[in-house]
Amino acid sequence: MCDKYKFRLKLSSRKWEYPVTYYFTREEDGWEFQDAKLKAKVDKGGKPLFYQVLMSESISYPSDLDEYISTIWSKSSLLTTKETQQLFNVLSEWILNIEKSKPPRGFL
Repeated sequence: MCDKYKFRLKLSSRKWEYPVTYYFTREEDGWEFQDAKLKAKVDKGGKPLFYQVLMSESISYPSDLDEYISTIWSKSSLLTTKETQQLFNVLSEWILNIEKSKPPRGFL
């Protein structure tokens, strides 16, 4: 069981030159989401605040990301913290690859 453990989702965007870490802590009916400035309850898929932050940071992400985060929430009660963190690591890599594949600034 992974209750009260802060899972890390490390991302970067072209807006910042350094990685940014977001935290998800499993709650009874969703997550507590946290970044450097904000901390709030979000649903099992991370809505709405996590996606608002991604948009404000110009970070591209898969359209079905909320389904994956929701699935992690569901499975995390049966997984170890290490296994759950590994799932967040996979999501981090996925989002980072999307960011890397964007055309360079000034493309258009």
